[in-house]
Amino acid sequence: PKTVQFIHRLGAYTLFAAALWNMLRLCRDIPGSPHARRSVLLFVLILIQAMLGIITLLMHVDIHVALAHQGMALVVLGFATAHWRGFIGEYSAPVAVEVRD
Repeated sequence: PKTVQFIHRLGAYTLFAAALWNMLRLCRDIPGSPHARRSVLLFVLILIQAMLGIITLLMHVDIHVALAHQGMALVVLGFATAHWRGFIGEYSAPVAVEVRD
């Protein structure tokens, strides 16, 4: 269990640092853009997730806080996916292929 928690914390620290770097870079390079605003929101969501994780440990894994931590992980994953998708742009239009005899 200690190794699992150690790996979990290393992943959390890495995610926190990556989100902070992403936010700072986008706010510096393209301030006020939708990308920069999304990066700030993503960082705030990850900050809330980190606080929930810390509270979960301090309360000796109270089930309600632990479930909130798990639920917030889904919110962070969904928003991180949406943030990444915002950089790629719209899906390409379907291409119709006409077969001629």
